[in-house]
Amino acid sequence: MRALHRIAVPFVAAATLLAGCGESSPSSNASGTPATTDAAAPAASASAKPTAGSAELFEAAIADLATKPYAFLTKAKSGPQVKGSVDPTAGNIAQVADIPAAKLKASVTVVGKDYYAKLDGVQIPGAANKWIHFEPGKLQSLNKLLINTAQDPTGLTLIAKAIITAKKDGTKITGTFDATKVGDGVGGIGADSVAALGDKAKAIPFTATLDAQGKLTALSFTVPEHGEEKADTMTTTYSAVGTAVKIAKPTPVVEANEQIYAGLNG
Repeated sequence: MRALHRIAVPFVAAATLLAGCGESSPSSNASGTPATTDAAAPAASASAKPTAGSAELFEAAIADLATKPYAFLTKAKSGPQVKGSVDPTAGNIAQVADIPAAKLKASVTVVGKDYYAKLDGVQIPGAANKWIHFEPGKLQSLNKLLINTAQDPTGLTLIAKAIITAKKDGTKITGTFDATKVGDGVGGIGADSVAALGDKAKAIPFTATLDAQGKLTALSFTVPEHGEEKADTMTTTYSAVGTAVKIAKPTPVVEANEQIYAGLNG
C-alpha cells in the first residue's frame, strides 16, 4: 500500500516542474507544539448513550477532537510519518510529513484563511528556504496540501460517516468502514486504492483505542492487498487533547505562482 506515500506526490510534482533536480536544503519544521498553559475545557455532557454495534460509538469517542486542541502522529509500515498540532475551533494547524524515501519534509501550516506549505529537500526557484502561501480556492482539494480540512486533518469525521459496523469491548472499538465514502480525505486511502480494492474497499477493518473516559487515543486501520501493493496498517495516535497550541504564521513567505498550482492540481 502506498499509505502515506501518496501525500508527497503533489508537492514533488510541483517542485519538479520548477526545479528539475532537487538539492537538499536545511529543514525548518512548522511551529505548533502544545503549550503548557490553559487547562483542558470541561467535557460536554453526553446525550443518549451509544448502543453496541452503532456508528455512534465511534462518534462519541471522537467528539472532543472536534472542539479541543490536540496533537497527532500518523505512521504506516511503508511510507512517511505525519506529526501535527490542531486547533479545530480556530481552524489552525501545523504539521510536518517526514518522507525519507524522497529525502524531504513537507510542512503545512494553516492560520485562519491563510494556507502555507514548505518543502525541505527540493530547491524551488524563488522559494528556497521559504514558505509558499496558497489561496485555498485555487486548489482542487485541500488534500493537495496533505490535509482533509484544517478542523479535521486526519479525516476522523469522514470515517465516522462511513462506519458500517462497530463493537465496543472495554477500551477498544472494532469494526469496519466503507472507504468508497471517504474520498481522498483520509491518508492511505486515495481514489486509486479504492478503485484497485474493488468490493474490499467497502469493509476496511479498524480498531479505535480509548482512554478511561471513552475518548479516542489511537486509530488504526488496515488496507488489504491490492494490485502490486501489499496489505498495510496505518495508525494515528491522538494526545494533549484540550492543551492549547500556539500556531503562528510562518516566515519568510512567497506567493504561489500558476506553475505551483498546476503542479498541485495536475
